[in-house]
Amino acid sequence: NCLGYELLHMPGQPALQLGQPILAQRDHWFCNQAYNKAGLATVRMSWRPGLHSRSDLRMNVDPDLRLIHLHRMDYELCLERHRVRSRKPWAERESRQKS
Repeated sequence: NCLGYELLHMPGQPALQLGQPILAQRDHWFCNQAYNKAGLATVRMSWRPGLHSRSDLRMNVDPDLRLIHLHRMDYELCLERHRVRSRKPWAERESRQKS
C-alpha cells in the first residue's frame, strides 16, 4: 500500500501552470489515510465501495511508496470539477458506481 497524501493550493499561491511540474508549484501536503491504498498488486483483489480499501481490509504498507492526491492542487480547477459533477443527473452517477 502507498502512503496517501493530499496536495493543497494555499491562499496566496498562484494558479497552477499545467505545463510545469506540479510538485514544484505546491509545497503544502497533508497525510490522508483514506489514500493509503494499494498501488501495486500481484494478485486479484476485491475492493470495498469507493475503491479506497480492499474488502478484506488487509494492508501491506511500503513506507517508500506515496500516492499523491491532486484533487485540491488548484482551487479553480477543483471548483470547476465540482461544478461539472454537480450538474450531472443522479441516475448517471449511480450507474457509474455500479460498473
